[in-house]
Amino acid sequence: MRFSYIALASLVIAASFSSCKKVVHQNIQAANNTSVSLTAFDDVLKQVGHAADNGVALDMVQDTLWPLYTSACAMVSLQPLGSSYPKTLTIDYGNGCVGLDGQWRSGTIVAVFSGDYRAEGTEITIELTDYMVDQYSPTGIMTVNNNGTQDTTMTFSVSVTEGHVEWDGKAVKWNAELTRVWSGGVATGFYTDNGSGDSLGVDGLNDDLYLITGTINGNDRIEHPYSAEILTALQLQTGCAYIQMGELSIHPTNYNEGVIDYGDGSCNQQATIEIDGQVYNFTM
Repeated sequence: MRFSYIALASLVIAASFSSCKKVVHQNIQAANNTSVSLTAFDDVLKQVGHAADNGVALDMVQDTLWPLYTSACAMVSLQPLGSSYPKTLTIDYGNGCVGLDGQWRSGTIVAVFSGDYRAEGTEITIELTDYMVDQYSPTGIMTVNNNGTQDTTMTFSVSVTEGHVEWDGKAVKWNAELTRVWSGGVATGFYTDNGSGDSLGVDGLNDDLYLITGTINGNDRIEHPYSAEILTALQLQTGCAYIQMGELSIHPTNYNEGVIDYGDGSCNQQATIEIDGQVYNFTM
């Protein structure tokens, strides 16, 4: 009889350990999916911003086709020219190349503007065709609204519907309702004078800082649903491919909640997730 009790206890401990491992795995998988999707879709917004905010308002642009200054291969086109809206801006990376930020991009981004990029009330609808950033391939519809400027910040509402990201044989579905605050670098750009008669160039972009808040829901690669809420604004900066700071709670359906901490502002792939009082490291 004693042996049976011991065997039963061993089975219970093994089952509990297995269940714990499954909870941790599910949370880390959802955390990684969310992190990848956030950065992939935010990269699209950065590219649209670079193309549309290049020193002149869209209704003052005089060329129908020009090179994107942050890329060795991308061409930007705008139709129609002049004062009328809506305008369609297309960024075509062709077969792909590495940009000034070291990231490889290919495919096409199409953005339709109801007004100038910096004008309060402007709505931007973005669709992607075969677009890739590094190994990530995001698709879906993004709707962006300019909520205006206050002091030195500019705020955008961002909605992602029917979002989908594929990479390394993985695929996730992703939808989000976000607020994106352009909190640093609003007054500077690629062509901003550096005070010596030259432009700031990349330095005028790399000081751009974005703070993201909002809610997310999706399905991982085995169709397991999850939702997430940003607890402390997530920091993303031009020139960094990863979320640098902030906290996000993740809720895989039927599993315990996890809280992700993205770190101290450094640009790296490392983050932590706390589940039931235990902290685990993971790589985005």
